[in-house]
Amino acid sequence: MTPTLTRYTREQSRRDLAIRMIGHEVRTYLIRRCTGLSEDRIRKLYNVYFRQDGCPVTRHRGKTPRQPEYFTRNLTAQLEATTFIRVCLAAGIIRFNEQDRITLALPASSAEYGQKFCDAYEAYMVLHNPPGLSFERAWNLIDALCRGHVVGMTNCRRCEVSFLRDTLDANDVVCPACCLGSLQ
Repeated sequence: MTPTLTRYTREQSRRDLAIRMIGHEVRTYLIRRCTGLSEDRIRKLYNVYFRQDGCPVTRHRGKTPRQPEYFTRNLTAQLEATTFIRVCLAAGIIRFNEQDRITLALPASSAEYGQKFCDAYEAYMVLHNPPGLSFERAWNLIDALCRGHVVGMTNCRRCEVSFLRDTLDANDVVCPACCLGSLQ
């Protein structure tokens, strides 16, 4: 490929990723982080592709929600968060390291990470329709998990499957699937 064609292809993939992320109602900061596009360019893409009468895509303002307790607030949220983590593991976005901790497999500020994350989120949306996690909450779930703050993965004492758990919770270590099964 010629340098001009390579540059054009790279620019096109960054633009496509930005449009894809706008479709998931992602804030400008996160789009800019993955694509390197300017805030002005992102706003123009929104105006061209999404600002129409009846378009359900909205632009969120302000800070991204970052409370890790959100993911373990109830059994359904915990189950959906665990599903998303498993999808991210299968997609190669995150992995277990030698100490059995979750780490990123790619730099989070790369276009490749953004593409794979979109793929994982869209797969999660197929499994949970309507989704309980927004794109940004899912992004922050992976961030919180990798930092090891408040949430972590552990094995269920009943079925031995790993699941997302509040690390500060002193209750019995049983996964949401087993808990929901015992409630029926």
